[in-house]
Amino acid sequence: MPRLTTEEDYRADGRKSRMIWYVHLVVFVIFQIGFFISQDFVVWKVFNLNQFGEWFVSKLTFLEWIQIHDLKQFNDVTGVWGITLIIHGLCSFIYSFWPRKEKPTTHLS
Repeated sequence: MPRLTTEEDYRADGRKSRMIWYVHLVVFVIFQIGFFISQDFVVWKVFNLNQFGEWFVSKLTFLEWIQIHDLKQFNDVTGVWGITLIIHGLCSFIYSFWPRKEKPTTHLS
């Protein structure tokens, strides 16, 4: 990672972090639109979770509150991806407002 030296470098790094989050948000919205369009296709009923997936989803009881789509699989994906998107957004914006500063290095002579 290149060494950041000026306040403008820190701001540019924050803008890059936010831009990546915006791309993540756009991809999320595109997939949600795709889920709404394709939720009536029969082929989605073929996909099932393996044992670990079933266990993981059973532990996420709050996903039952999120009933956006007709298919449970789409709701599960939306819930987990939505949480990831929120965490990513919080980290990006916190980093933008309070960029991390490098610790000054002291050289022993």
